[in-house]
Amino acid sequence: MGAIMSARHSQVMTLETALKSSERWKTIQLASILPLFLCTVWIFYFQIASESGIMTFFLILTVGVLIPEVKGDLTETHIMLREELAEQRMELRQLLREELQPLLKDPAIRDLLKDNTVSPKV
Repeated sequence: MGAIMSARHSQVMTLETALKSSERWKTIQLASILPLFLCTVWIFYFQIASESGIMTFFLILTVGVLIPEVKGDLTETHIMLREELAEQRMELRQLLREELQPLLKDPAIRDLLKDNTVSPKV
């Protein structure tokens, strides 16, 4: 019972961490819009696109917008896959219970389970 509670607690903590990570990437992405906009205005204001201006623009675009977008998508995919895995495990448990119930009602199988001399500490 303790192992199940520990596993569920671990899953909840992992989910919370993934959600915080997703929020962090979204914040980084939102914060990078202003420097990206300022860099664009700077380039058009002086009507010259110097190498450093273009490099700065694409560096901000890459580091501030594209990388957080990819990381955020990966985090959301991770969350969705964990939720689907948990749902499939619950469905599998339910199916196993439904299939084992008729078998456990058989008196011969009950006698075999009672006569089982194998120690659980093996």
